Amino acid sequence: MKKKNKKRNILYVIVILLIFLLAIFSFENFKQEKKEMPTETEKLVKNISISSLSLEDFVKVKINITENNILLIYECKVLPIGITAPQAYSIYMGKINETAFRPTTHDIIHEILEHYGIDVMFVKVTELKGGTYFAELYLKKGNRILNIDTRPSDAIAIAVRSNSPVYLKKDLLKYAEEFC
Repeated sequence: MKKKNKKRNILYVIVILLIFLLAIFSFENFKQEKKEMPTETEKLVKNISISSLSLEDFVKVKINITENNILLIYECKVLPIGITAPQAYSIYMGKINETAFRPTTHDIIHEILEHYGIDVMFVKVTELKGGTYFAELYLKKGNRILNIDTRPSDAIAIAVRSNSPVYLKKDLLKYAEEFC
């Protein structure tokens, strides 16, 4: 009986050792897989190409606003982009560096970006599709860059709060009006 118990105990020890070794091996594989898996931000950053950061086909524009439009001004040309009164108000308040009685969404976004050390690099107004303008907001923290597809009004409202430049794709100047 003692021989049987001894054999059983040895078998238990061997099984426990095998389970322990298997657990260690699995944990090491898990650690390696975890290191290789990029975060969501890293996935987004990897999708940014050097060409998307280029400003080669873009011109820097000045921003002005009316009650119904953002006016993108380049030399003697002005490109109006239709906006609502609240959007115009938000951009205006950002341009004069004022905060309303209660902060707007753009004020809050600006504060969050500032708090976490995220810089607004620039805004690019990139295209016009079906009467709708598209823009990209470029953000930077350390050596990480993120571009976000956004409405021009939102991107510009955030950019004016951080004194960041706004660029317009040269091709869009064909829709601009001459004023000189």
